[in-house]
Amino acid sequence: MPLVKANAQSLRGLKCPTNKAYEDFPIEGAPGLSIRVSKTGSKTWRAQYGLFGKRRILTLGEFGELPGQLSLVEARARCSEVRSLAKVGIDPRAKQDAALEERRTRSERTVARLFEARVTDLRHRGRSESYIRNMINSFERNIIPALGQKPISEVTREDLEVPLMRLASEGKKRTYNDLLTIWQGLTNFAEVENPARKIRALRIPSRQIKMSVSDIRKVLSITGGPDDPFRSVGAMAVDLAVCTLVRSGACSQADINDFDLEAGTWTVPGDVEKTGLPFTLSLNTRAMMVVNAALKKRAGLRELPQSNTYLFPHRDNPDGHIRQDSLLQTWRRANEAAGLGGTRATLHDVRRSAVTHLVMIGHSSRITDKILQHRTGAAESRVATIYLGHDFFKERKEVLDDWGGILMGEESVLKN
Repeated sequence: MPLVKANAQSLRGLKCPTNKAYEDFPIEGAPGLSIRVSKTGSKTWRAQYGLFGKRRILTLGEFGELPGQLSLVEARARCSEVRSLAKVGIDPRAKQDAALEERRTRSERTVARLFEARVTDLRHRGRSESYIRNMINSFERNIIPALGQKPISEVTREDLEVPLMRLASEGKKRTYNDLLTIWQGLTNFAEVENPARKIRALRIPSRQIKMSVSDIRKVLSITGGPDDPFRSVGAMAVDLAVCTLVRSGACSQADINDFDLEAGTWTVPGDVEKTGLPFTLSLNTRAMMVVNAALKKRAGLRELPQSNTYLFPHRDNPDGHIRQDSLLQTWRRANEAAGLGGTRATLHDVRRSAVTHLVMIGHSSRITDKILQHRTGAAESRVATIYLGHDFFKERKEVLDDWGGILMGEESVLKN
């Protein structure tokens, strides 16, 4: 086959013989470079080289001037590089395969794809749907448009500062801080260095909502009586969260095997607790009524498998527990039904309000912090907690008993 002149016009005019599926045309002045023209009209650059005494061919790419295609000048340079590598004993095919694999990996590890995987992982871990929904909305609105298709390993601090500074200028400090937290979780999940590690969170004035005892009682009364086995699972879980002051996430995953009704205690496992440490609390009178009512309701669920040991089983998932966002929705609706929707008080506000009332009637703030499972300073570090022999169970029991009495309307507790 005669050499083809090295110009674009000659290359565009090449055609495959009608009796062949393809034809290779060597390029004039470019040793080892040829272009394969197929019956369909496609044109592909090929480089011939010798390695360890054997003749080999490497496909370089499609001929053309469009993005992703190779022009004549680019093909000649690539062919020259291939033959130079082969001369020193390096297999160009292996290098090209490694480059392709790197590009494929980079395309799969974009910010958008990893964020989708992160969301799936959080759902498997039982994070509330409301939390995930808010996270998706914030990330897709502020990060995905600019950085979604970028490999996460190539994202820089400057890339992240653009949307963050815009949020700061708009006064959206909470969204700013939420995005920093989301990005930290995403980089940990992807096992890459976090370029935003030195970006400081913005200071936000603390949100202080204090509920009165009468308002808390009013909201609870909307959900039903503590010993009512016919009220919803969500209402029972909310009641348990309020009368024990345990976080809603731990209440949603309460397991019947963690309760000792004879001793009147509940041991919350570390894997469902924010601190990661297990703790045992005393169940006051109201909490015992709620737990017994929940057990009666469980006993009446015919389709509940024996393998499900959750105190508050999921309605549609036979093996699962009630979602944390179900508790939050139940509380919000009861709050609105009680005429308190304007306060936007949450279950976390109940915890804060409860300890305020308990301290006001003479209980130690240190003991109320123990009840809330707060850890502050070196004295409350994980190591200190392990080595501290006294867990203040008796003192915590007295506080929780008083809180249960307050919720049950025992005014004498408030007067003590």
